[in-house]
Amino acid sequence: MSNLTKTAHMATFSFFQKDRPKKDGTYPILLIAMSGDDKRRITLKFSVPKSAWDKNAQKFTKSIKDHALMNRALRKIQDKCDEIHNQLVSIHMEFQLDEFVRQYKIWSNPATTGTSKVSIANYYDILFNRIKNDEKNPGNAKLYRDTQNDFAKFVKENPKLIIVHFEHLTTKILNQYILWMRRTGTKSNRTMDLRITNLQAAYNKAKKDGLIKDVPNPFKSLDRSQLRKKQEGQKQGYDYLTAEQWEHFKISTPTDPVNRLAHDMFKFSLYCNGINLVDLVKLTWGNLDYENKILSYVRTKTGKKVRVYLRGELIEIIEKYRSSLQTKNYVLPICHMDNPTAQYIFNLKVRKSRDFNRKLKEIAIEFNIDKNLTFYVARHTFATLLYFKDTPIPSISAALGHGTESETVGYLRDLDVLKVHDIIKDKL
Repeated sequence: MSNLTKTAHMATFSFFQKDRPKKDGTYPILLIAMSGDDKRRITLKFSVPKSAWDKNAQKFTKSIKDHALMNRALRKIQDKCDEIHNQLVSIHMEFQLDEFVRQYKIWSNPATTGTSKVSIANYYDILFNRIKNDEKNPGNAKLYRDTQNDFAKFVKENPKLIIVHFEHLTTKILNQYILWMRRTGTKSNRTMDLRITNLQAAYNKAKKDGLIKDVPNPFKSLDRSQLRKKQEGQKQGYDYLTAEQWEHFKISTPTDPVNRLAHDMFKFSLYCNGINLVDLVKLTWGNLDYENKILSYVRTKTGKKVRVYLRGELIEIIEKYRSSLQTKNYVLPICHMDNPTAQYIFNLKVRKSRDFNRKLKEIAIEFNIDKNLTFYVARHTFATLLYFKDTPIPSISAALGHGTESETVGYLRDLDVLKVHDIIKDKL
């Protein structure tokens, strides 16, 4: 092999022939994985005479009949080691050899290693460890854990069903799981659809890892149309403030001082092109260009760069809270820790969303706004106000930081009826 030992940030992988022979007189070939002072040995399927192994080049010699084929197999193993390692490093996970070994064994030969018997619950643990420090989508780990726990409850309450491994899943069992979720009475159609979608994602990953072979995919024939319908009593479309309500909202001040931060952050979001709460939390002074009056950031959800004119109302809110900031980096008084982890940011966003939404509902009552006022309504309102002013869809899409224009069209679909109604009202 041309590259004897490949290094990828924190680990090295190499091949080694044992000094102690087997009963047949051959010597096993090992894969050595090292990270710092930690080492793991994995016995490969190859065992050859001493003369058939070049320890310096770490490859089989021509003295053995299938040396070319066997060397190609070694290169494939080397490439897979690098792939697994780079995947762990790419999500900023602290590299652990045990996790590497688990993933390697799942890939290498499930039938002989016994990893084909990895249970659904155990495989979810593996997935959770893979993604728990994902900088881009830290909420994914929670979604995987929630689905794992929910499905485990379903299995526990249905002991007659044999559901241990992914190969046990059938379309009938998935339909029973959906019925069980409905009977609990605690899940919306959207939540149930998320559970099934996540279970399907885990199933596909397990198949890719070699845990599922020669069984029909149970998700292909699963009818999920009922999960994607609006439930009875569920409001069509989304709430947004009308132009009149927005005018009243922005010039008014909540009586209770405790609610004023939520009021200001809602205004900031709308003036900032409907910025999501998670991106609002992450705004640093590096995102601001006071000289050119530009605020720019990369949207967490889509990775799209958004540029916003730093209008006077935004500067006014920033300056209002500058003296009360507890960090050097962050612009707004939401994150009180410099250099927080992605998980900290995610948890903070969840907590602040709950807090702001509760206070915004109190503000809606005080301001006589008959809407289910939440922080996300600021984003809806921004898009809606532009739409009713006949702003082109591509411009709205760019301002929102959407990944595609079709996403924006879907976002505004329910407004068409309202727009036609306003036109008719003005004409008649």
